[in-house]
Amino acid sequence: MESEPSPQCTSTIEGPISNDMLQSMTPTELKMLVDKTVCIKCGKNSEKVDGIVYTVDPVSLSFIIATLGTAANGKSSLTVVPGHSVQQVTVTGRCNEQEKQALSEAYGNFVNSNKTHPGSIEHRKEKLVMWFEKNRIPVTLTGSDKELLQVTDALFIEPPYQPENCLSRNEIILGKVQALIRSMPD
Repeated sequence: MESEPSPQCTSTIEGPISNDMLQSMTPTELKMLVDKTVCIKCGKNSEKVDGIVYTVDPVSLSFIIATLGTAANGKSSLTVVPGHSVQQVTVTGRCNEQEKQALSEAYGNFVNSNKTHPGSIEHRKEKLVMWFEKNRIPVTLTGSDKELLQVTDALFIEPPYQPENCLSRNEIILGKVQALIRSMPD
């Protein structure tokens, strides 16, 4: 059973996204905002934060926005925008390969920081699916390349399938699934 994207979020995100729309988006839909250039209106005074979405926390809806240094100043920065202060997110574009490379060089790739061989990632995915089935946890493959594991409709697991790669808004389910992954025998 694959979850359908909510009506306001398709493979291309256009127009302003209100806080209510953000709250109804799934972790997979929120992930589509990563590497997009955005303008976020936040706070009581509708302050604006512009930059590239480095990551989004699917639980708190907090954004980490990256700004790349110019040739003149060379300083890059990360800005945390707490989810409770976000009023509206407007996607203004998509970062190019040079910007992605600059972000990777400046801040690394935290999500896939454990250097895992692609073959062993596939092996871990298969092993994790069997572990869930052994523990009678329903799991399906989802995503464009069937790279995401979906546990019920409440949680997704991204490669390399470690406890920190779980995405869920339900903290109770998140904690229990992470504990189950940690208890999986090597």
